[in-house]
Amino acid sequence: GGEQDARPLVGLLAALQLTRAPQYVMSPVTSNLLPHLTRVAASGNSRRFNGLAVAAWGVLALVGAALVLGVWLLGGVLIRVLFGPGFRTGGEILLALAILAAFYMQCELFNQVLFARQRGMLAALGWLAGLAAAGVVVALFPADVLHRVAYGLAAGSVATLLTQVGLHLVTLRSGLVRRVEESAT
Repeated sequence: GGEQDARPLVGLLAALQLTRAPQYVMSPVTSNLLPHLTRVAASGNSRRFNGLAVAAWGVLALVGAALVLGVWLLGGVLIRVLFGPGFRTGGEILLALAILAAFYMQCELFNQVLFARQRGMLAALGWLAGLAAAGVVVALFPADVLHRVAYGLAAGSVATLLTQVGLHLVTLRSGLVRRVEESAT
C-alpha cells in the first residue's frame, strides 16, 4: 500500500558512484598539494605559488571536462553496464552529478590554495556559500525531489568554487580580506 518505489533512489546512488569515481582518484592528489603549496607560499614566491595553483587547476579542469563530456555521451550506458540493467537514471540527473563532481574537485583545490595562504576562514566561507546555494535550490526548484537534490548539489559546488576563487583573487589584490579576518578573531 504505502510503500514507495526505491528504484529512483537506487539509480541516484549508482549515478553518484559513477560520477564521483574521478573525484575518488583526484582527491588524494589534491590533498597532497597542501604541504607543497604551503612551503611555496611561505617562501614568498607568489609567482611560483600562482603557477602551481594554475597548473593544478588546469589538470583538474581537463579531468572535470572529460568527466562531464563522458557522462553526457555515455552515462546511461555506463550505469547499466556497471550496475546492471535494472539501474536507470535520467540524463539530467547524471549530468548534474557530473557537474557536481567536476566542480567539487576544483573546490578541493582552492580549499588547499586558501589554507596554504593561511586563509582557512575564507575557505570555510566558500563552503558555507555552497551550502546555502544547495539549500535554496533544493527548497525552491520546481522539480521532483531527486532532481532538486542533484541540481542542488551541483549548484552548491559551483557556488563554493566561485566564492573560493573570488576570495582568493580578492586577497591577491588587496589587504581588505586580511583585515576582515583579523577583526573576526
